[in-house]
Amino acid sequence: MVIQTISEFGIEPSHLTLEVTEGMCIYDLDFASLILKKLKDLGVSISIDDFGTGYSSLSYLKKLPVDNVKIDMSFVKEITTDPDAASIVSASPLWPAT
Repeated sequence: MVIQTISEFGIEPSHLTLEVTEGMCIYDLDFASLILKKLKDLGVSISIDDFGTGYSSLSYLKKLPVDNVKIDMSFVKEITTDPDAASIVSASPLWPAT
C-alpha cells in the first residue's frame, strides 16, 4: 500500500516518515523488522511512537530499523526532579547531562 501510494501521488520517499507504535512491532518482531527494512530500503523514514506506553524494551528496539523513537511523556515529565527520569535523558547523546 505504501509503495502504491508513493507511486500514485509522486511522493518522494525521503520526505515521508511513517510512525508505528511499539505495540505493532513486538507481537512479531521478525515480521515487523522485515517490513520496516523494506520501507527503509525505499527511502522512507521510520519512527516508533509512544515508546514507553506498552512493552517498553530497549532490547527489541535495536532489532528494528528505525530512525527515531518518540518517548512517551511519562518517561521524561519529571527529568528535572527525579534522578531516575534524568538518567534516561542523560543517556542520550542529543541531550546534555545535568
